[in-house]
Amino acid sequence: MLPERYFPHDESWIKEQIAQLPAHFRAVAIKAYSNVYLEVYNATEKPHQKDGEARREANTRLREYVERVLASQ
Repeated sequence: MLPERYFPHDESWIKEQIAQLPAHFRAVAIKAYSNVYLEVYNATEKPHQKDGEARREANTRLREYVERVLASQ
């Protein structure tokens, strides 16, 4: 299962991150990733920066979320 919005080159990395999570945390992570990606994409003014900014923020938040969840286990 993948987020609705993401950059295609990040697909395998996203899958790896999501796979590390216990099943009941995966849906939350996937929905949050899509929301963050879309929010940042829409808020970025310069068209040539939209994907880069959205990728950076969504990937950073996913990585940090996975780290927090795994640390609490």
